[in-house]
Amino acid sequence: MKSTIVKIIAVICCVVLFASVAVAPQTIEVSAASTAQEKYNQAKKDLADAKSKKASQDKIKKALDEKISSLQALINECNSKIASLNRKIASAQAEIDAKNAQMESDKEQFRKRIRAIYMSGTQSNIQILLGAENFSEFLILAEMTSNLSARDTELINKINEAVAVIKEQQAEIKVLVDEQNAEKSKLTAQKKELDSDVKEVNAIITDLNSDISAAQKIMEDTAKQINQGSSGNKNISFSGGFTWPVEGHYYISAGWKSNDNVHKGKHSGIDVAGGGITGKPIRASADGIVYISKNGCDHNYGKSKSCGCGGGYGNYVAIDHGKNSSNGKTYKTLYAHMSKAIVSNGANVKKGQIIGYVGSTGWSTGYHLHYEIIENDVKRNPLNYSFDK
Repeated sequence: MKSTIVKIIAVICCVVLFASVAVAPQTIEVSAASTAQEKYNQAKKDLADAKSKKASQDKIKKALDEKISSLQALINECNSKIASLNRKIASAQAEIDAKNAQMESDKEQFRKRIRAIYMSGTQSNIQILLGAENFSEFLILAEMTSNLSARDTELINKINEAVAVIKEQQAEIKVLVDEQNAEKSKLTAQKKELDSDVKEVNAIITDLNSDISAAQKIMEDTAKQINQGSSGNKNISFSGGFTWPVEGHYYISAGWKSNDNVHKGKHSGIDVAGGGITGKPIRASADGIVYISKNGCDHNYGKSKSCGCGGGYGNYVAIDHGKNSSNGKTYKTLYAHMSKAIVSNGANVKKGQIIGYVGSTGWSTGYHLHYEIIENDVKRNPLNYSFDK
């Protein structure tokens, strides 16, 4: 009999042990949706491509921002699933607490039942009843002895069911927590990678800024030579206005003093660009004499930094138009980034004459004509003048 009692006590101890386990809500990330992960992977690839090509600051920053945004989307989805998981864990804990409360009364009665049997040392109901300390306890024991077998079976079944449910819930939670830990490690690695990207991009941008500053200095020095230079012929002059340098193309991709990442407010002309402009003829804006003609640059493609040709202008032509008979001011024009110049130093040119073709030599991010007007040895905004288009 006592061995049976010991077994029952062991079962109750198991119930108390399992039922009293509190599951603390978790606060770590879980797996994110595949769509967000795909966006992150693509953004990661785009950033790597931009860095490998040492693209412009805008492109690198855009790629980095997209990667940061996609990673943040992953984190947001993880946080949403964290909240859902915490609610699920809280619900499971509430069920466990409810089962504990429901069984508390049964366990108390069962303890008295075991104590009475143990003290009597026998299965005699009479002896159990005689062991009551007062009338209230006598009534309880009387009810227990009258339904002894059924009651014991019911309690044991409840105990077994509770233990099974608790084990199942704990196993489920363990799987979720393991998944969370794995995903947290993954996201931690992604954040570390992102920090590395930011550091590397900042270094690239610093390097680009250094390249830009050096190239700007060379271009400024070249521009001074263009401003101060002339054909040497003091008797040249022209009348009337200017003709537009690239017939049929009027789109301006970078204006006077453009403050983009390349020009930084130092753009001393305008960039004439647009679809189909590649290889189009460039025409002299007025009669004059060529005083600079630079050729020989074969870097005729878009690039994010200067190739060094022509001080950054690539293949270019500068024309001295002399004095305008209508206002007495002197004028020069510059045509840069040509694929090829077809006039030489000292050549006399007429208004509208083809002097070269649109290209992307020197420091040029794409096919266009960099066009300047110099009035009385000072560069002016070409768009402030009227043209015969």
